[in-house]
Amino acid sequence: MKIISNKDITNLSILLLIVTLFGFAGRYYWLMDLFSHFRPQYFLGALILGSASLIIKEKRAIFCNTISLLINLAIIWPLIIFSLPNMISLTNTTYLSANVLSSNNNYSALKVLIAKENPDTLLLLEINEAWSKELSYLKKEYPYYIFHPQANNFGLIFLSRRAYTGGLEFFNMGEIYLPYIDVKFNNNTRFIGLHTLPPVDSIPVQARNQQMADIASKITSSNNERFVVMGDFNDTRWSANFRSFIEKSGLEEAHKGWHFTWPSFFFPLGIQIDHALIKGFNTQSNIITHSTIGSDHFPISLQVFEPIEVHP
Repeated sequence: MKIISNKDITNLSILLLIVTLFGFAGRYYWLMDLFSHFRPQYFLGALILGSASLIIKEKRAIFCNTISLLINLAIIWPLIIFSLPNMISLTNTTYLSANVLSSNNNYSALKVLIAKENPDTLLLLEINEAWSKELSYLKKEYPYYIFHPQANNFGLIFLSRRAYTGGLEFFNMGEIYLPYIDVKFNNNTRFIGLHTLPPVDSIPVQARNQQMADIASKITSSNNERFVVMGDFNDTRWSANFRSFIEKSGLEEAHKGWHFTWPSFFFPLGIQIDHALIKGFNTQSNIITHSTIGSDHFPISLQVFEPIEVHP
């Protein structure tokens, strides 16, 4: 008895080509945009189904998988080239960003990670009162901080060993009111940390896209020399919105390889929605994806070489 029939292979191949093409329609309808986030999975699926279709010699399946394979390979090819780990360490500054998951009570895992990595700057997302209380000890180690817990999954903590100007700001669209960080260090590096709304409906998608567009406008209108932008974007590099954000802001991924950050509990559907983006750095940088801290997101660290602080 066959586990999967020739007809099943053909139907799956046609379906794979359809969702591959749907991903390009994201700029026109938010639901289509959801199909843009799984390009590596589509590529692997086309590789597997393509091999099976060659074995059974099913022409329609071969055609569909060839098209799917070529389309998705063209999109993810830069990641295949640049996914080798960066083995050279030229960093004097480390930024750590983690969506802790507000319902997660594995506080010790994050504390161990912070102690091990010893970052200069931390951005912690989905902070509620319980997380804020557990992490209050960090105020002794990081003299410059912002604690802004909320009960709606959009609270945050920002901690720094370096003095800065700026602080907590808010994105507002209708009834949507989201906190984010916008600070400038004395060495002229500007840090923006954000957590956008998830793409679960048209209004949250509009808000996410608008918040990212506003940040892009901030960056392009600024005379600042360098930018670091980190956080949970609820978006991947494959989407039309993210590509537009990168193009308008001039930001780039700190390391061009693929980093699977969500969901931490199911690798086959893993996508990168937590990002570390930079602008104006002429030195080597790197991103590290850390092991789980009990959240549905993996924490990430940005390692970058920055100029020495200039003190007034």
